[in-house]
Amino acid sequence: MAIDEKQIGGDFHTILTNRKSGKIALLAQAIKASELSQLIPKFGLRGFYVKSITRDLSPAYDWFSR
Repeated sequence: MAIDEKQIGGDFHTILTNRKSGKIALLAQAIKASELSQLIPKFGLRGFYVKSITRDLSPAYDWFSR
């Protein structure tokens, strides 16, 4: 998976994509780790199948990835 932020208009969004297929797994209008962590239950057990994450040095993404 790859995670990064994108500015669309005046708002920042977090995009989580499958690196192999290029498909978007999550597009959230949030970049704070606390807001992103509320989305984890929506993935159910599928989140445990992620083997690697590509991200920048954002502390929010570090916390969310763990």
